[in-house]
Amino acid sequence: GLGKALQGVGHAEAQPHRAEVFAAVALLWLLVPALGAIPYWISGGLDYLDALFEAVSGFTTTGATVLSDFGQFGKSLFLWRSFTQWVGGIGIVVLFLVVFPQLQVAGRQAFFAESTGVEKERLTPRLRHTAQAVLRVYLTLTILAFLAYWWAGVPVFEALANALTTTPAGGFSPNPQSFAAYPLLAQWLGSLFMFLAGVNFLLQYRLFFGREVKPLVQDAEFRAYALLVLVAGLLLALYLYTHHMYGLEESLRHAFFQVISIVTTTGFASVDFAQWVVPAQAILVLLMFVGGSAG
Repeated sequence: GLGKALQGVGHAEAQPHRAEVFAAVALLWLLVPALGAIPYWISGGLDYLDALFEAVSGFTTTGATVLSDFGQFGKSLFLWRSFTQWVGGIGIVVLFLVVFPQLQVAGRQAFFAESTGVEKERLTPRLRHTAQAVLRVYLTLTILAFLAYWWAGVPVFEALANALTTTPAGGFSPNPQSFAAYPLLAQWLGSLFMFLAGVNFLLQYRLFFGREVKPLVQDAEFRAYALLVLVAGLLLALYLYTHHMYGLEESLRHAFFQVISIVTTTGFASVDFAQWVVPAQAILVLLMFVGGSAG
């Protein structure tokens, strides 16, 4: 056909140039939300502009939403909503690298264009294996979060939807009350998996598949991250408890949940902290500037 005829026109490059790969990444992030908005649009509950906003928020793992009445949407739409954050968290380019490892140098540049970590330390000598390692850790965290939430008493669908948005630190939840609607054990587990989702990927890979705990202790970034969560969580819990807002366990649970959610930019909530006093809210506002670990 036409495509076959055009193969003979011009000079075929052995591999795409770096600029072409970066352009493809940029165009992809424009095209994917535009297509991802269609399920919201055809649901009849949103116009296309609001649907596009929701899709962009999902694929960028921002977590902002225009949904107000959750009851007018079906489970399939909420599953799609969570899935957009899951895909956005891992990076569409990384998924393409698994399928198109022949990009080689240009592909490696595209991978690090989507990576927030440093480039100097690669997990594996081959890019394809590195991308596969990303998927392994990502899937492992997601599956463990799903099983943990379900075991803790979260309904199976909501456990899956929340697991899909915990790993990318996205924060979309099918329940308008977020984690405030779930048992206290689920809230503690949510804190744990949000914390893991904020840890540097290199350390996660070594922890899950290399069974190496020592790098966690030696890594300066992880120590700073863990210390920040510990200190901020204890300070906030102390403030909540001494001001008679909650009992001891509730103060610790809500404090650490909100601190980890804010530090990792996940956005889940175990309580309506908008009702807290200003000093407690100020602690959370300051933590918004952190954003978890690199990588």
